[in-house]
Amino acid sequence: MLIINKHDVPTGCSEFVLSLPRGSKIFSFQEKEGKKKIWALSEVNNKPELRTFLLISTGSQFFKNQKDPKHIGTLIYGRVAEHLFEITKK
Repeated sequence: MLIINKHDVPTGCSEFVLSLPRGSKIFSFQEKEGKKKIWALSEVNNKPELRTFLLISTGSQFFKNQKDPKHIGTLIYGRVAEHLFEITKK
């Protein structure tokens, strides 16, 4: 059985770790009620796994210690655009 879960994206840091059910497929990154969130499709009984993400603004530089960053989505509000990537450490 599948379920859609919503997870908070922390503020004030560019790299962060979330505990998601194993194999979760992230399908949306948006702001809801003033907070950044991701939505993921998961198997109901899957055990959690730690996954690492990077949230950066346009023009920001970041280290190449991330392997093949996967773009999750972009938030645009006012003059700011923030980009969320899932990363795997080399």
